Parts: sequence; structure tokens; C-alpha cells
Amino acid sequence: ATDMARHMITQYGMSAALGLATFDEPRTSYLPVPGMDGRRAYSEETARTIDHEIRAMLDTAHARVTETLTAKRDLLERLAALLLAREVVDRATLDALVAGGMRPARTA
Repeated sequence: ATDMARHMITQYGMSAALGLATFDEPRTSYLPVPGMDGRRAYSEETARTIDHEIRAMLDTAHARVTETLTAKRDLLERLAALLLAREVVDRATLDALVAGGMRPARTA
């Protein structure tokens, strides 16, 4: 998740604080290449901003997932019971379960 957030921020410009600019990671090479000394092409302040934006993105995603799973817990428990009973759930059965029209029997 951290790598994905880092790419979203540094490669795809998905940060209001950093704008549309992209920030490449330093590349390392086995052979010396002029101009490729492993240093970042941006300041420590920008690096801190990138770290902050990544952390904020991850915190927001975590809160959203926690809220969704908590709100949908009953549905998830019914789906788990159905999977324990049948092992496979087709699309029509899942749609019926999500619509609330299906209550699988509890398994022992």
C-alpha cells in the first residue's frame, strides 16, 4: 500500500500539496554514469511533504476501509456463513445476498 501511495503521489501527481509535478526516485547503477550519483532531484522539504502526503493518503484509506467494514459487518458475516456452507457463491446469489433477500442458514 505504501509503494502504491508513493507512486500515486510522486509519479502521477495525485497530491494537492505537490501539484502535478513528478518526483523520480534516485536510480542506482552498477557502473558509474555521469549525473547519476544516487541523490534525489528534490529538497529535504519536498521529501518531507511527500512523506506527509503518503501518510495522509494511507490514514484516509484506512479510516474509510474501517468504516466500510464496520458498516457492512452483518453482510460480511452472512457472506462468510454462505461460503462456509457452499464454498462457492455465484453472481446471482451474491446479488441476492447484498440486496438483503437471502439469509443463509448458520453452520455448526
